[in-house]
Amino acid sequence: MSKIAIVGAGLSGLYLGKLLQSDGHNVELFEKSRGPGGRLCGRRLDVGQHDMGAPYLSDRPGHPLLQELESAGVIMPWMPRLARIEPFGLQPITNPHIRWVGVPYHNAISRYLARGLCITPSTRIVGIQPTDMGWQLTTLEGAYPEFFEWVFLANPPEQSHALSCDFLSPPTIQMGPTFTVLLCSELGPDMGVDMAWGESVIGTMIDTTSKPQRRPDLKLWTLHASDGWSKANVDAPLDWVGDQLTQSFLGVTKWAPAIIDTQVHRWLYATMGEATDSVYLDPSLRLGRLGDWTVRGDSWGAIESAIQIKEQFDHAG
Repeated sequence: MSKIAIVGAGLSGLYLGKLLQSDGHNVELFEKSRGPGGRLCGRRLDVGQHDMGAPYLSDRPGHPLLQELESAGVIMPWMPRLARIEPFGLQPITNPHIRWVGVPYHNAISRYLARGLCITPSTRIVGIQPTDMGWQLTTLEGAYPEFFEWVFLANPPEQSHALSCDFLSPPTIQMGPTFTVLLCSELGPDMGVDMAWGESVIGTMIDTTSKPQRRPDLKLWTLHASDGWSKANVDAPLDWVGDQLTQSFLGVTKWAPAIIDTQVHRWLYATMGEATDSVYLDPSLRLGRLGDWTVRGDSWGAIESAIQIKEQFDHAG
């Protein structure tokens, strides 16, 4: 069995780690953040935990991972009331499809996948180098003391290329920024909408408290800025960004609640166009790259990229 390093403990890296470890391989994941999850992560406010990244898993009837997560009690179905953000306000739309969310918070999915995996958090990999003893990884503190037979890069294309530019051709796409505002307010009247999409300032707004097993005594909203607005304001102060998205939200909802708390997060690599790259594995180098951007820019894209590169790995022998 092989000793394998995975750089990035987002959804694609976690699922690949789970697949490889289930086959008996010795796997270690390196994550620059304090914990695993990537864009499935949450953030703790003064009032408690709040979903921050991808809001749900779309339905894939019969998919083994979806069945496993449901059987383990990690996810539950969610059927939000949907709307479009129009100039005159919220326009309800019909979409009867089930969506699946982690419980009691969405990062329960990544926490479940991380069980039993060797994950080294708060560790930024800044270089990889082949040696006679295998791949050596370099962190901000210096050379990592262990060597690996294989390395898989499960991070955004820009970061993946920075590590693999001496060995692999560059990715064909780039990912763009997004701002997220976590807004906590007092309870108010039911607006009849749990999730809405727009194209101006707000790209997506999600009533997190409409999801199953969330606390019922407060309103927690996740506001994701639109792609265009985020790109145009990527260097803006976070306080200003939070104010702009909050004011846009109040204008869209025609609501004036007492705001209890807000937090703002800037994702530098979160969005992409319709085009994608593809997973890539070089068996001669024992080096590969994967991620949602190699298949489709959503959670299932991340999962499918892990499945695809695992199949290539198995074929390489």
